[in-house]
Amino acid sequence: MSNKIKCSHILVKKQNEAITVLDRIKNGEKFGKIAKELSLDSGSAKRDGNLGYFSKGKMVKEYEDTFHTIYFPIPYYFVSFAWLLLSFNFTHIPR
Repeated sequence: MSNKIKCSHILVKKQNEAITVLDRIKNGEKFGKIAKELSLDSGSAKRDGNLGYFSKGKMVKEYEDTFHTIYFPIPYYFVSFAWLLLSFNFTHIPR
C-alpha cells in the first residue's frame, strides 16, 4: 500500500494572481473561500479546493510528482499551464 495524501489546491493562470492569493491567505482569508472564488479547477473549487485523498498514480504526473515530494510549505509554483497553490491537509503513511 502506498502513502496517501489529502491536499487542497488553488489553480490560477498568472503568477501575479498566485501572489495575490498568497497575500490574501497571509491576511487571514480562508483557503477554501479563495478556491471557490478564483480556482480554474471548478470541480475542486466547489469543495474549497479539496482534492481528497490520493496515492501515486492517481493524478496528472506533474502534479503527482510535486504532491508526493514536497513536505514543506511552498507558496506557489508553475505547472505546465498554470500557477498552483497547495494546502496539505493530511498525509497517511500505512503501517
